[in-house]
Amino acid sequence: MTPLDDVRAHVQSRLPSAAPVIVPFDSAAGLVLAADITAPENVPPFDNTAVDGYAVRAADTASAPCELRVTGEMAAGAQHVATVEPGTAVRIMTGAPLPAGCDAIVMVEDTERAGESGVRINRAVTPGDGIRRAGSDVVKGEIPLRAGTVVTAAVQAVLSTVNARTVSVWPRPRVGVISTGDELVDDGSPLQPGQIRESNRTMLMRLVSETAQSMFDFRPEELVGRIAPRPLLLLHSATDPVTPREQSLALFERAGQPADLHLFAEGSHYLLAQTNERVWRVVREWLGMYFPLRQA
Repeated sequence: MTPLDDVRAHVQSRLPSAAPVIVPFDSAAGLVLAADITAPENVPPFDNTAVDGYAVRAADTASAPCELRVTGEMAAGAQHVATVEPGTAVRIMTGAPLPAGCDAIVMVEDTERAGESGVRINRAVTPGDGIRRAGSDVVKGEIPLRAGTVVTAAVQAVLSTVNARTVSVWPRPRVGVISTGDELVDDGSPLQPGQIRESNRTMLMRLVSETAQSMFDFRPEELVGRIAPRPLLLLHSATDPVTPREQSLALFERAGQPADLHLFAEGSHYLLAQTNERVWRVVREWLGMYFPLRQA
């Protein structure tokens, strides 16, 4: 039996190339980045609070527990910026910009209300506590995502965060599946002498659907006179290895356009169900990851 590494090398040496495409970031799920993503702005874009609590001057909490006068409140998205004077505090919510004069945030869990306009600080803080500085996540010009990254939900969140509205990605291939054999029965009808149940096409269609952008089920009897879309890869399952491959190729070419890659799998259905799984591991690597590796 041919070693898997040899099969992989053989298949990859004959794979066609494809050009990257530009798509909206929120339509890129499951695709692979074809180019690095460079951040056009800092994340976060301004100094802000990392916790709910009170914006203070750290020096005013050195003698904690102590009480400070609350002079204002700021929520995330606030357009106005309050000011923290000596002996005062500003109630603040996570994500809000820092008030002028503030150099630390006391977490709300370390405070208690003190009357109508005061807060009791139960723990001292040091400058920088509870603060996220501008660019602390991503600095403008930094590359947060590299080419070859699979676009997952988390990656889409990063793309949105750095305002990458469109991305260059490798498109999923178009794959055609054609299964030939006069003995095959796939409609559930009773078997006639010499007939067997179809299984390879069913398996290949399911495996292809996991990765391909579009999938075409080409049945030999339907190809005559049909204008077929051009698949990038044509998987051909044939139970009769004696049948000339050229006949199938010619049939497909007459129906539409030839595939860029034609993969044959021949033999008994039981054996194909085992060998196709191994061959498919190689093909699936190409379908999902090969394009960026080849183009890099």
